[in-house]
Amino acid sequence: MMEKLKKTAVLLGGVMLILLMIVWGIKHTMKPLDIQPDPDAETEVVTEEPTDTQEAQEDYDIAANLKLKDKDGVKTLSTDHFMMTLTHGKSWDAKVNSKSSITIYNTAIYEANHGGKLVTILAYDAGDESYDVLPEYNVIGERGGKVYIAAYPTDMQYDSSDKKAVANYMAVFEEVSRLMEDAPDCPLTFK
Repeated sequence: MMEKLKKTAVLLGGVMLILLMIVWGIKHTMKPLDIQPDPDAETEVVTEEPTDTQEAQEDYDIAANLKLKDKDGVKTLSTDHFMMTLTHGKSWDAKVNSKSSITIYNTAIYEANHGGKLVTILAYDAGDESYDVLPEYNVIGERGGKVYIAAYPTDMQYDSSDKKAVANYMAVFEEVSRLMEDAPDCPLTFK
């Protein structure tokens, strides 16, 4: 029975992933309509000079000056943009995925090839709400022209037979699930 449930969960996870990819693909390949103005209408040509903000966003790196400090079992991840402090410091680590994405994962489960992903912190340009296709996320907040999102895994990221690993995973997952805007106990603060 348990094996059937696992197979069903894997199948549903695969279907969800395919649907997510289809929705993302549609959303990101749609082109705006090319509407031509009425030839008799007067039009005003506006040119916009690039601003420092636009240049800064092109150079943005979520992991700029990334530091991990572990003191007495409490680990702090710090970048130029935010600081996040979580307990169970020896059981988790961070992996930079891109200039706009960092994943927090359980080290033991990750090394055992069972996933281990706890949360992915993503930075989107303000006004870009393409994160709304993510199946499970919280908005953490907005700073410096970026909206920060906590995206959570939708599938099982651990081997349920390893009770100790599951307990460590769930302890940190409980903390990262509080990554949300205006939460009084949010473990992430902006700089």
